Amino acid sequence: MTSIAIDDPSPPWKSFEEMRAFLGDHLDHSVPEDQIQKLQSIKADFKERQARLQNMLLNDEIDKRRYLAEFTRAMEQYMQANREILGDTDFSAVFGQAGYDPGKLIDREVFLSQG
Repeated sequence: MTSIAIDDPSPPWKSFEEMRAFLGDHLDHSVPEDQIQKLQSIKADFKERQARLQNMLLNDEIDKRRYLAEFTRAMEQYMQANREILGDTDFSAVFGQAGYDPGKLIDREVFLSQG
């Protein structure tokens, strides 16, 4: 079996209220509820996709290189969706520079060399 050591690139919110509080701490204005619901929905979709990929890797249905490629694509799509909802200024405040190139959050050499 393969171990997986890739952290979730998204902020640590779980509930609607946690998300609202997190956004309130990072932005100088409130975010409309419908936007928070969209952000919550795309995070749930990302987490589901991440879990499917992890299971495929752990069950040897895909190799590490394919997992890394698919996970990177999923992170990029997740970040793009967040950016479309929040707009550039708020996206930058919430995700920082890493949100623009989430693939750099992964040390590919370390991941590929793990047993």
